[in-house]
Amino acid sequence: MNVRWAAEPTPTDRGALFGLGVFRCVTATWAVVVALIDSRSGVLVHPSVALGILGPVLAWSVLTVVLARRSPGVMLTAQAQLLDFLLGALVVVGEWVTYDGAHPLRFGAMWQLAPVLGAGLRFGTLGGLVAGVGLGFVNAAALGLAEGLEGELLAALSAIVLLGVAGAATGAIMDRLRHAEDDLAEAKARERIARTLHDGVLQTLAAIQRRSDDEELVALARRQDRDLRRWIRGEAGTAPAAGGRTLVEALHDLADRVQARDAVAVEIVAVTDPRPATEVREALLGAVSEAVTNANKHASASRVTVFVDSPDGAVHCSVCDDGTGFDTAGTVSGLGIDGSIRAPVESVGGTVEIGSRPGEGTEVCIRVPLDPGNGP
Repeated sequence: MNVRWAAEPTPTDRGALFGLGVFRCVTATWAVVVALIDSRSGVLVHPSVALGILGPVLAWSVLTVVLARRSPGVMLTAQAQLLDFLLGALVVVGEWVTYDGAHPLRFGAMWQLAPVLGAGLRFGTLGGLVAGVGLGFVNAAALGLAEGLEGELLAALSAIVLLGVAGAATGAIMDRLRHAEDDLAEAKARERIARTLHDGVLQTLAAIQRRSDDEELVALARRQDRDLRRWIRGEAGTAPAAGGRTLVEALHDLADRVQARDAVAVEIVAVTDPRPATEVREALLGAVSEAVTNANKHASASRVTVFVDSPDGAVHCSVCDDGTGFDTAGTVSGLGIDGSIRAPVESVGGTVEIGSRPGEGTEVCIRVPLDPGNGP
C-alpha cells in the first residue's frame, strides 16, 4: 500500500472529498425516495425502521459536504472513517430486515459504495480493498440470516468482489492523482527557481566566461553553468553510464578540456542522453575528440558544435566546425580520419560520413548502435 498523508489535505484530497460528499447526498436522497415509494407499495414491511436508518445517513451525507469545504481533514480521521463504515453496514443490514423477501431495487444499494470509496481515498488501494470486501461480507451475512444463502451464493460473492474492486480502484486512482499533484508542484517550483537563476546566477556565470582572463575561473563558471542548466531541464540525478559519467556529461567534459587547452568554443547540443554500451561509448568519444582536435589543428576553427541524438535505437552524433574545410576527394588519411575516427567507429558497427568544402567548414556525421551487436 502506497499512501501519502499529510496533516493538511491537498487540493486533490479536497476535491475528492467534496465529490464523494455530493455522491453521498444524492444517493441518500434517492434512498429516501425509494423507501417512501416501497412503503406505499407494501414491499417495505418496516418503513419506520428504514426511515430511522436513512435519517442519520442523510444527515451524515450533508455534513460530509460541509466538512469537505470547511474542515476536510476531519473526514480523513480514523473516527470519521469508522463512522462512515458503520453507517454503510447499517444500511446493508437494514435493507434485508425491512423488505419482505427479494426485491429488485433496495434503498441503500448505491449509498453503501460511499464508505468503500472513502476508505480507498484515505487508505489507498489495500485499504479500499479491505473495506469493500468487509462490507461485502456484511452483505452476505445479512442475506444469509434473512433469507439463507441457498441459491444466493453467487449474488453474495458478486457483492464482495464488486465492492472490493471499487475500493481498490479508488485507492489506486487517488495514489496516482496525488503523485501527479506532487510532480506538478515540483515542476512549478523548478520553473520559479529557473527564472530566478536565469535572471541572476546564469547571467553572472555567462559574464564571467566572456570577460575573465582566468582560465580556471572560466572553466569553473562553465561547469557550474552546465550543471545548473541540467538541473533546470530536470536532468540532474540521472543514472550515470559506465565510468561514472553519461555520454553527454563526458562530451561536456571533453568540450571543457578543449576550450581550456585550445581556446576554441565547443558547444554540446544534446536532444537526448543515450546510454550506449561501454565500448560504443568509448569509441564514440574517441572519434569525437579526434574530430574536434582536427577542427582546431587543421582547419583553424573558432567554433565547433557537437550534436547528439538517438531517434532510432542508435546514437547519431555530428561534429560541425566553421574552419577552412578541405576537398573530401583528396587524401584525408593524414588528418587521422581513417585511423582515429573511422576505425574505432566501424569496430563497433558504426558508420562515418564526412562533408566538407574548402572555405565552408567540415561536418563529421557518426552513427553507432547502442549495442555493438546491433550494427546498422
